[in-house]
Amino acid sequence: MPQNDLLGHPNTKAFVTHGGMNGVYEAIYHAVPIVGFPLYGDHYDTFSRVSSKGMAVILNIGKLTPDELYNAVIKVINTPSYKENAKKISAIHKDKPMSAGDTAVFWIEYVIKHGGQHLRAEAFNLSFIEYFQIDIAVSLLVVISVICFVIKKV
Repeated sequence: MPQNDLLGHPNTKAFVTHGGMNGVYEAIYHAVPIVGFPLYGDHYDTFSRVSSKGMAVILNIGKLTPDELYNAVIKVINTPSYKENAKKISAIHKDKPMSAGDTAVFWIEYVIKHGGQHLRAEAFNLSFIEYFQIDIAVSLLVVISVICFVIKKV
């Protein structure tokens, strides 16, 4: 089943996850507390953020035991503060000044009225050499060649 549909079900009490950003956003959107074990990359930072907001319990996958996982899930389900904090974060996440359609209409009208040249990234104005950093690569190659030459002669 799709993860988003499971998290949106009213009987979902907790979400056990590795901490991928998409799953965390879905859990926040649906106000589902998290039990997680970060594996790599941004997972640690993501979990430290949701944990500091009081909606997640973090576990160490390297030392995880079945009892520890069970206790963490029971803690998240039976402690009302996790659900309350998840609801608060979800409300903040969902609060938008205007709908997506209104935002699209605003930006289309903005570009029609003012043009869009000032919104373009400066990367479009770089030369081929600057964009692909060929000048830096050549400089590094020269430095490495000189160092190798000096080492060889010594």
